[in-house]
Amino acid sequence: MRRRTLALIALLGMVVLAGCSGGATTEKVDGSQAQSETLAAMDAVESYHVTSNTTIVQTVNNRTQRQTIESDGAFDRADQRLQINQTVSVSGMAQQASVYVLNESLYEYSPAYASQYGSEWVTVEIGDSFFDQQDTLSRQRAFLTNASVTTGGTETVDGTETRLLEADVDEDATSDQIMARLGAGSGVEYDVTNVEQRLWVDPDTDRPVKSTVSMNATVTQAGQTADLTMDIELAFEYDRDVSVSLPEAADSAVSLGNKTSS
Repeated sequence: MRRRTLALIALLGMVVLAGCSGGATTEKVDGSQAQSETLAAMDAVESYHVTSNTTIVQTVNNRTQRQTIESDGAFDRADQRLQINQTVSVSGMAQQASVYVLNESLYEYSPAYASQYGSEWVTVEIGDSFFDQQDTLSRQRAFLTNASVTTGGTETVDGTETRLLEADVDEDATSDQIMARLGAGSGVEYDVTNVEQRLWVDPDTDRPVKSTVSMNATVTQAGQTADLTMDIELAFEYDRDVSVSLPEAADSAVSLGNKTSS
């Protein structure tokens, strides 16, 4: 159970927008300029869809466990609503999970909740900053903000010629951000030892259409240390409507009150 908890903490540490300031793909820009333009465009996005594939490998006491997460998310930043559906696979066993945020409440679905709460759905009131903490694009933006960026030429992604940005992300800043999200009372020490980010950016909008992150970290909890590696690949879409609504099954959600501090 403790090893599983550490894997979930790793996901939380990650789980790894609409401006028009770019030019033609062949236009050469330096890393600093590309970084600034991309950050501004990411910040301006009001809604988007994202699919992601995450692999987490953790080693505790010379025992290694591999976890994969396939995720499909939709984010309405203007109204602070989101929907994420995930398939989590560990040791050959897959489980579905869902997260919804709307009307200043968080709803979560997991079959594991049934034995503890009598329902596969739970709900909790959330604070003002909770949405930003869950916003995938904001997390990607945080990596890019605290990075040294170089341009790596052009590549075609799904028919779009993109500008490749390669970011060497500051490890200390990343550790601090993760610890802030976990909270002072989490009892966890999270030490990021390496982070590398790559973004494939549409030069006409300066928005990333694809991103990858590779991260190594050491997590200590209750005197036990786990070595973690995490690899994330994300694909973004900006021109599809985002509609977030709860399924009827969520009517059975058990209220856990106000459990979030932010």
